[in-house]
Amino acid sequence: MVVTGEAQREAWQRRALPPIEQPRAGLWSIPVPIPDNPMRYTLSYAFVEDDGIVLLEDGDLLPMTGRAVRAVWTPGHTPGHLCLHDAEAGILLTGDHLLPRITPNVAVLPTSTGDPLGAYLTSLDRTAAFDADEALPAHEWRFRGLKARAGEVLDHHAKRDAEILRAVDRLDEPTAWHIAASLTWSRGWDSLHGLLRRMALAETLAHLWHLAEMDMVAPTHGDPALWLRSGDVHR
Repeated sequence: MVVTGEAQREAWQRRALPPIEQPRAGLWSIPVPIPDNPMRYTLSYAFVEDDGIVLLEDGDLLPMTGRAVRAVWTPGHTPGHLCLHDAEAGILLTGDHLLPRITPNVAVLPTSTGDPLGAYLTSLDRTAAFDADEALPAHEWRFRGLKARAGEVLDHHAKRDAEILRAVDRLDEPTAWHIAASLTWSRGWDSLHGLLRRMALAETLAHLWHLAEMDMVAPTHGDPALWLRSGDVHR
């Protein structure tokens, strides 16, 4: 992976707001602060047009003059997450889907259905096809090497799956909370409070749902549910 947003990375390292930049003609990168949050800010991107707002479907072209920007549906971080691809400019606006250093939170929410993590992993495979393009993410800095970075994130989630399976085998009838508390977190479980702890729990649930989809674990019907190896639930 090659960093292309050098000023953005330097600002991140200095814990400062990065500059407003114009990575391509008619496209602006605008940092929006997030107060009291470890992410600090979101990088928003503005294509200069006068046609107002356009809610987009997968594969649609944005109604813009002089450029062809196509929506790429990449569910996972949120069910409706979109990347935007400008083939002529050689850029993919990756939003929160793929970031240069950290991994986005993929969570089970009260409204979640299916397999959010599985959807995200499929989206990562799709993103790797844009390897020739420069990535313009929502956080940190611009970069090249989409395929390599997508591979790193896929490997991260595979390792997390394996860690969760080890926890299920080691712990005595664990709940999702017990499993989350036993996992490796970059800040450490004890340092996570409030929203950050709820996010960690929701991300653990996303992995458990994914492993259940692969018939490797299953929840019991109690309240709270216990997570066991699939064969043990039915004994």
